[in-house]
Parts: sequence; structure tokens; C-alpha cells
Amino acid sequence: TTLFFAGVNADQCVLSTLCDANFLGYDCILVKDCTATTSPEYCWLATLYNVKQCFGFVTDSSAIVTAINN
Repeated sequence: TTLFFAGVNADQCVLSTLCDANFLGYDCILVKDCTATTSPEYCWLATLYNVKQCFGFVTDSSAIVTAINN
């Protein structure tokens, strides 16, 4: 029921897929240090903000590794 999201074009492809998953009822986690975009940085920052505010959670890979090891 929980999906982790990573990839390029975070402000376009990754965000669109994450939103679709959210609308289908999945818990969505964007892994910020595993995403990138060719758009200006403010587009990536806006994506992080929108995910946090509306569509799921944002974390980094080290937090995931720590949680798995505990």
C-alpha cells in the first residue's frame, strides 16, 4: 500500500505518477535525493512542497535505510 518514488523529471513524470498513485489510495513517499530534473531548481523545490502539502511524504534514502535497519 506504500510506494516510493524516484527518478528524473521529478517535477513532471515522477510527480504525475505519484499523484495518480495518491488518487488510487496509495501512500506515496518521494525520495528526494533519488530525484532530479532538468528544469530550474525552483521547479524541483515546488514539487517537494506540493508532495508534502497534498500528495504524500518526502524523505531521503538515508532515512529509509535507517528505518529498515531498526
